[in-house]
Amino acid sequence: MPLLGVLVVGVCAGTAAAAMLAVRRFRLHDFSEEVRTNALGVLGAVATIYGLILALSAVQVWQDYTDAADAVTREATEAGDLYRDAAAYGGAEGQRIEAAVRGYVQSVVAHEWPRMAEGTSASTTWDRYNELHRSVSALDPQNPRQVVWAMQMVRGVEAIAAARRERLDQAANGLPGLYWTIILLGTLVTMLYGGALLPRRANILVICGLATAMGMVVFFIMALDHPFSGWTAITPDAMQRTLLNMTAYGAAPR
Repeated sequence: MPLLGVLVVGVCAGTAAAAMLAVRRFRLHDFSEEVRTNALGVLGAVATIYGLILALSAVQVWQDYTDAADAVTREATEAGDLYRDAAAYGGAEGQRIEAAVRGYVQSVVAHEWPRMAEGTSASTTWDRYNELHRSVSALDPQNPRQVVWAMQMVRGVEAIAAARRERLDQAANGLPGLYWTIILLGTLVTMLYGGALLPRRANILVICGLATAMGMVVFFIMALDHPFSGWTAITPDAMQRTLLNMTAYGAAPR
């Protein structure tokens, strides 16, 4: 990912510098003042519009990234709460649900997390969730106290399902290929307008600075587009902490 960042920023800055140097090399800079003024006006308009597109895209990608992280935290929290609810319910049914919750979270960490980097889920984890759902659905409370905890567990397993769906949706969805085509072509066109400037050192530095800034934003979008893969991937730390909490809770005297 760091090499990709250097490549993206380097291509943007290199394109801008190459456009201006090509003007000098082939002696194409004998523009009239009117032509140069019009070209710079168009450059300003194109850069503004393109900059807004990049900014909105970066905000959306960051929002999707934080939503994915929140879904993971929410799922882990709901799983931990369901485990404690099952312990409070007691009996063989409660123990069966405790084991099902633990098995589900372990499967998420061990089997599904690596698959999410490819935008897919794990069939083993689906089986674990179905087992958990069936265990909660089969509850037969025998007293008012168990009725209360059973209702809590029904709500909890539904909350886990909702957070799980959001997590998998964020892993599978990304910006379409057409978007990246437009972004890369837009960057190229914007940088080529730099050829309207006189190929002087100060102008080259200004255009390359603009290109570098745009390249950094493009790299930011690329890095966060798939929140469960790459250098900035969301880790299963929340799930692992939940497993540790389950172990500590289960070891405590009841």
